[in-house]
Amino acid sequence: MSKKRKHFIEKPLIFVERQYQMAKRRYVINRLLFVYFNILSMVATFFILTIGTLVLAKILWSYSSPNYFYATTFVTAIITLATSLINFFYIKDNIKKYKDQKEFIRNEIIKYEINAEVYKKSKDKEFEIFHRVTNYIGYFSAKEVNDERA
Repeated sequence: MSKKRKHFIEKPLIFVERQYQMAKRRYVINRLLFVYFNILSMVATFFILTIGTLVLAKILWSYSSPNYFYATTFVTAIITLATSLINFFYIKDNIKKYKDQKEFIRNEIIKYEINAEVYKKSKDKEFEIFHRVTNYIGYFSAKEVNDERA
């Protein structure tokens, strides 16, 4: 086992604070990705529609191949569909997941610091916060420990 891993096992609070920082960072990254994908979609749609309009104007005044118009419409539809699906099914869910994780861990840290609820009755407060956070995040070893504790 590496020195780094032993350090987290010996000090559960450090692990919990690190998980809080990671959830916060992932939340911000996913929120920025959501905004950037929407901006990319808007800019791409604007440019492709501008090109389509120019090509359409050229077609109306002098005969040219109408394939440009269909190609730009197709590309616009594909870009809009792809960014919308990525935002709707993946990034939006991740934003909610990491926001919930961040808030849960922050609330657990506050409860730990003021010695409230579960931590008031607990014999080992550090293990309790470590266990509750890992169980919420979804570590399988924490679920096994939960079965042993019951």
